[in-house]
Amino acid sequence: YAASANLAIFLEVKGKITDIEAEIKKAQAKLKKASEGVAKQRQLMGKEGFSNASDSVRETEREKLRDYEGMERSYEKSIEQFEMLKLG
Repeated sequence: YAASANLAIFLEVKGKITDIEAEIKKAQAKLKKASEGVAKQRQLMGKEGFSNASDSVRETEREKLRDYEGMERSYEKSIEQFEMLKLG
């Protein structure tokens, strides 16, 4: 799971998770929230006048976007790995 945009935590879970489908659903819900965050940040950054914001504000918003994008990738990877556990 994503701890931040730059840190993902991987645990050996095979045999320890009894309901993989439930874990997939949890990860999908978190992925949806991260995707919504990406969309919100892109919308904000695309608004007229955003380029007039201070450098620090623009950098803060870019960092938020990177964080959401990192979480999105991490949850996608988690879902793939849970799917592989179902097969294996």
